[in-house]
Amino acid sequence: FSTADAVSETSGRGVGMDVVKASLEKLGGALRLKAAPAKGTTITLQLPLTVAIIQVLVIDVGPQSAFVLPVARVEAALAVDADAVSVASGRELIRVNGELVPLIDLPALLGLQPLSAPGTAILVRGPEGLMALRVLSISAQEEVVAKPLGPPLSSVPFVAGAAILADGRAAFILEPQRLAPVAS
Repeated sequence: FSTADAVSETSGRGVGMDVVKASLEKLGGALRLKAAPAKGTTITLQLPLTVAIIQVLVIDVGPQSAFVLPVARVEAALAVDADAVSVASGRELIRVNGELVPLIDLPALLGLQPLSAPGTAILVRGPEGLMALRVLSISAQEEVVAKPLGPPLSSVPFVAGAAILADGRAAFILEPQRLAPVAS
């Protein structure tokens, strides 16, 4: 497929989209093409989180720790009411709009001191559906530049990158969709 009227040395040869695809994959992104006869073609460029300016929630999970969640991944946040929490098969669940949702103690998952207070539940959609991440509190919403991490931190499955917060602290950007397998 080409939009060029005529083939030349640099156009009309169909390599442009291949270059776009290779560039995106080098950045950790993806290119998706969806064509439907007589309807057109949809081209989706998916850039990785680590090359974007994003809105994040700054979450408190313990003393002197800085973590953020992309706002685009958050569906809601609510105070954890002890009456709404139950335990089944050794896992905590929280009732949200009549639905039981897995409640994951984020500090414990990150290897920090588990929460002793009810805290705040941040609802995110994981690969297997809705889940609630329990944190101490949400301290701010900010716009940050996401930066990629090099080895060995780039191998941490649920860390998508890092950012410098408005107060000068460095924070890890958590990818909720990658937290679910680690929490299971």
